[in-house]
Amino acid sequence: MTDLHRRRSAGADAPSARFLLGRRGGFVGRCKAEVWLALALVAGIAAGCAEPAKDPYAGVGRPPSVAVAPPAYIDVMAVPVRDDIVSVQCFWSAVPWIQDSATGKTVGFRVLTYFVSRDTEKGAFVSNPVVLSMSRIGMDAAGDFVREPLHEWTLDQVAATGFRVRKRAVGGYYYGFVLRWPPNVDPSGKRIEVQIGYRRADGVLVQSTPRGFDVPMPAVQRPRGFKPPSSTTSVAPLGGAAPPPSLTPARE
Repeated sequence: MTDLHRRRSAGADAPSARFLLGRRGGFVGRCKAEVWLALALVAGIAAGCAEPAKDPYAGVGRPPSVAVAPPAYIDVMAVPVRDDIVSVQCFWSAVPWIQDSATGKTVGFRVLTYFVSRDTEKGAFVSNPVVLSMSRIGMDAAGDFVREPLHEWTLDQVAATGFRVRKRAVGGYYYGFVLRWPPNVDPSGKRIEVQIGYRRADGVLVQSTPRGFDVPMPAVQRPRGFKPPSSTTSVAPLGGAAPPPSLTPARE
């Protein structure tokens, strides 16, 4: 046997365990290190070739960091008054009545009112008198429609100022009228009609669409078998006034 054969049979040419494992894991450890190095190189190349992220606000400006909401209330005395009113819009609640706490008797009503400006097309505070009329309506013995004036309120600019609403609204500025009729007027149990108008400086009276109501009667005054007036009674507008253009302002 030659020397070469003897060395191979003795394992002289076989890789030693120290060579395969090495001081830090040998062959397996070196393979893991090479794999991690390759992954790091690939990630670095990918990051260098990636397209930078686009700024969504480029060229349009960034929004403010804090959105400031407008105040919920206004200074009604700082709002200029207007006279270019072209329509009057009223918003009635389901139960608009003011009642005496002691007797339960109905003594007045509440209504939100917009006087719509021609230029702004929104509600405005007005400079001239506001006229509110209340009439009793029904049929006479002959079956003819009748309208009997019961009371009229006339509020100049100073008197109407106390009814200005401070709450901000999309539909503009508006009034919250709270009106009582005098003690000598008692429409309890009757059918009434209410209409609100504004008299401009040129003398034109701009009026709302008339609204009919059945005034409730206190329980202590209701006779046996009493039935409220029918709410289907036809209502004719005063003076044949045409209804104003529609406006539906958003309520808060």
